[in-house]
Amino acid sequence: MMLNHDPKTTNALVFNHLPTPEQMTYYDLRNATFDQFVQYVFDDAHADLKEGGDYASVDFDSSEFAKLYTKLFSHPTFLLDRFNLKQLESGFWEIQSCNLPGNASEIIFDSQVPFELRQLCIESMYSLYEKLFAIPSLPKVCDMWWDGIAYGYCCGNYSRENQDQRQIQDVMFSTLCRILALSSEACQYAALHGLGHLRHPDTKKVIEEFLKAHKSFEGKDYARACIAGNIM
Repeated sequence: MMLNHDPKTTNALVFNHLPTPEQMTYYDLRNATFDQFVQYVFDDAHADLKEGGDYASVDFDSSEFAKLYTKLFSHPTFLLDRFNLKQLESGFWEIQSCNLPGNASEIIFDSQVPFELRQLCIESMYSLYEKLFAIPSLPKVCDMWWDGIAYGYCCGNYSRENQDQRQIQDVMFSTLCRILALSSEACQYAALHGLGHLRHPDTKKVIEEFLKAHKSFEGKDYARACIAGNIM
């Protein structure tokens, strides 16, 4: 559903300089179907919105969004028939960025959402890599996915001293280890990149084991840089 709306709503996107109601495009996604959720993320009209057209205000249920993301990530291949590569690139960039209200990172670190739902959401990202990101058409999104999701551990916004953030970090780590084991080189580089930002205490051990098992891997220097966190 899309209509003009006063932005004073729960989970609405907040701006330093609020637009007038006439400028505000409103999405009520509190009871969104899966199809409506997919359209919100990927369709052309919303892509134009995100590129600086109108402003958007969005109402959504964070727990329901966690379930919808899990469904999307678990079975993503239908997207190839429904959207072109530009739409997919744009949509996936937004999912892992702070620009999209209800983005995946926002949901994952929302401690009000049951941990089990957030765990399933993160774990489903393995299927996203296995079934979609392994396709060479989406290399940038594949490689940079974890920048928006795991970078908070690298820059100190998240810490293992916080129990919830430690649990989330552990789930991300185990998921990245599974992605690293995929045969796709693009997925391997992406997993190394994510491990470099995640700063999990077992990162060094896992990457060294990967290098021992993949002696012909051409990105050895990059992998070692990921151990130290010396990556962009």
